[in-house]
Amino acid sequence: MKKLFLVVLALLLCVGVANATNIPRAVDAVNGREIWVTSVFVNETTNPTFMDVGDCAQWDMDSSTGDDKNYVVQCDATDTYLVAGIIWPAQISGQTVGLMAIKGPVQADTTSDVLGAGFLMCASEIDGYVQPCSASGTTDPNAIGFVTTAGGTSTATVNIILR
Repeated sequence: MKKLFLVVLALLLCVGVANATNIPRAVDAVNGREIWVTSVFVNETTNPTFMDVGDCAQWDMDSSTGDDKNYVVQCDATDTYLVAGIIWPAQISGQTVGLMAIKGPVQADTTSDVLGAGFLMCASEIDGYVQPCSASGTTDPNAIGFVTTAGGTSTATVNIILR
């Protein structure tokens, strides 16, 4: 009985740790795509008071209380190293918790309508938008990902490759 209790306790501990970030255990290759998400607290209090699907999110280090909370705000600096991910799959109101994509292909708000596949994307100074990285070449330590397909007006599918 003691061994059974220890085995169950060990399994519960492992499951709790594994679910900190949602990493899919299996992906439907025909009807789905692999997207990793994590919970975040949107710390927006000014206009807009929410973050929309496709908004670039950056860590809000100044507001965190030093205990490594997942506070985010809209990206607002060019090529910042604070990029956290893209808000997905739903809008998040300010001062509430929601989900953010940290790996995989998702729609992102862009500063340009003419983007082809392969553009390396970084944060923009326009709140919540991404833009082609300012560094030349195919690498940028602050890149959020690269364009896989151009979308509609000011959107593109960005494959997130955060480190």
